[in-house]
Amino acid sequence: MIRSTEDFRSLLKAARRAGTPLLAVRTADPASAMAQVSASLCGKTEAPVFAWDIMGGIAARNKAAKEATAHVFGEKAAIAGPADVLLALHKGAAVKQFADAIVFFNNPQRIWEQVDIVQGVWNLRDAFKVGGQMLVLVTTPGSVLPVELQNDVMVIDEPLPSADDLREIIPGMFESAELATPDGSVVDQAVDALVGLAAFPAEQALAMSLSKKGLDVERLWERKRQAVEQAPGLTIWRGGETFADIGGCDNIKRFLSAVLTEFCLAILMLLNTAPRILKNALVHRSTTIVCFWARPYSAVFRIFSCKPLSVRCSPLSAAITERSPRIRAPW
Repeated sequence: MIRSTEDFRSLLKAARRAGTPLLAVRTADPASAMAQVSASLCGKTEAPVFAWDIMGGIAARNKAAKEATAHVFGEKAAIAGPADVLLALHKGAAVKQFADAIVFFNNPQRIWEQVDIVQGVWNLRDAFKVGGQMLVLVTTPGSVLPVELQNDVMVIDEPLPSADDLREIIPGMFESAELATPDGSVVDQAVDALVGLAAFPAEQALAMSLSKKGLDVERLWERKRQAVEQAPGLTIWRGGETFADIGGCDNIKRFLSAVLTEFCLAILMLLNTAPRILKNALVHRSTTIVCFWARPYSAVFRIFSCKPLSVRCSPLSAAITERSPRIRAPW
């Protein structure tokens, strides 16, 4: 699992060294992903970097790409559709000016189920492997490749900004708002509220929470809640109800309270034909013992709360004393 920006860049460099022709980057911030990929893969030499999207067509992102555009895409680069771009990339793979190029293909998940798109991407595998180019499919988190491409495209997830990354963003935002540099406690509060957001929405939420009085932490948290709730199925509870307000569920409330306040020991016993003997199981006093066992077509679940005094439980016989806290099975 990729946990930091450094790990993400290291994996990109490894893919570049291995000559990986097809790469999918799943990210919540496409602009950040393209900047990270460009910084990691171009190295000391300036390789041509292109980016395609459905509105702007193919566009050169650096000087080397501008020089190669006419040789590969001709005069219709700005109006080239996805299939036309993939065909031009395949034909231009052998062009000298196009060697070692990086091509970003934005939001392919919207169109990669089309037969011409999936075939066009697959056709670039061998051609780009020889020419040293790389096609980077910039897609959304959780996207699943078409079956035809799953064995040919390497998938990398860009991690969300870490706490250290966010600490680098916050002072610059205060400076842009013409506010004094925040102290450590303010930065920590802001980081706590921003962790889990991508770089761009984190910057936007922070900017909307700054005023002449400084940082409004509660407003920052509310901005984060709104951003999180954009994900289907996710909502953040804002009510003031407590556990004690729940009525009519006394048994489950007692059980959950015991789980939270007592040490839980789970014992798994699988029974096929006859019970297995549980011997010399040491248990701490005031321990909730969860005992689960299964027969071929059924399962039984029992919960026992063992108190400091000697007790007997069925079907488990628990004898707990000050000197010898043990559980013994009756069978």
